Amino acid sequence: VCNLLETPGNQLTRLVLSHTMESPHPETSPARRSAGTVLEALRNLAVRRLCAALGSEHCALTELSLLEFGFTPENVELLAPPLRRPSCTIQSLRLSEWAMHPRRLLDEAGALTFGKADGRATDAVLACALLTGEPGLQVRSMSLEYIGNRLERSCFQAVCRLLEGRHLPNLRVLSLRHAAWLTKKQIAAILRAISEAISEGACQLHELILSQTHLCVTAFG
Repeated sequence: VCNLLETPGNQLTRLVLSHTMESPHPETSPARRSAGTVLEALRNLAVRRLCAALGSEHCALTELSLLEFGFTPENVELLAPPLRRPSCTIQSLRLSEWAMHPRRLLDEAGALTFGKADGRATDAVLACALLTGEPGLQVRSMSLEYIGNRLERSCFQAVCRLLEGRHLPNLRVLSLRHAAWLTKKQIAAILRAISEAISEGACQLHELILSQTHLCVTAFG
């Protein structure tokens, strides 16, 4: 498949690879654990090979579905370089139920919602990677409230990197409503990143929503 994507003159515009990778199951026996390790290595190899093919100048895809293909919050950023190519033609990418448009991650008002109820952790990490640099200038608001606990703690670092990297100078509204998975230390880390960005003139935050988080939860509830 990857060789086909790299073939000059190919006219493949839609590719569905969803549920083509078997997930390794946690097993107790040494033989099954060994097989699971090999399978995981093959999944990682397939992920990297596909990303290389997507970066080919001959790739003409406009629609790509990768549900359960092998992308995780830890490796999904590998998709960012090929998707950021000026000649990239992909208009719909599915890592979950959210049909992500790599170049249109925001709504008309400049709001980033990570696919709302359809988004998942992998979507959020990839979106943050795609918004580094110039694309982040268009972000006016960011909300984690729709995606809720599906964002997972593994995505916390991606959001913080986006804020700490001064990639969102025009951010006006940040909502963490319903982000109950965030600890008080993590919320404090986000606030520190915003404070530093503001002090350097790299953020213009006007509204911060922290309702229904664990910011003020005590040991007594």
